[in-house]
Amino acid sequence: MFQPTAAQQADLDAFLAAAAEFHVVEFSSVVTPEQYAIRFGIAQSDLNKVTVWLCSRRDSIIGEIPRSRNWIVLNWRGRAGRVRTAQ
Repeated sequence: MFQPTAAQQADLDAFLAAAAEFHVVEFSSVVTPEQYAIRFGIAQSDLNKVTVWLCSRRDSIIGEIPRSRNWIVLNWRGRAGRVRTAQ
């Protein structure tokens, strides 16, 4: 999972508070995953850098990247210790 910036988190908190105030039942009716990604997710350029690095590793395979761009499913084929030391 990617950690939002402080500004993104504050914006998300305010957005959720406003949605709750207006009794929005479904978050998806207010914002699409793509809109969420643009506003609250990792920048596409940064995601590209991460995926290029992950793809360059012989022991990792990217399984999924959701449309919200806030996490990556990674299939790791190497030893567990290599995950901790990957840089």
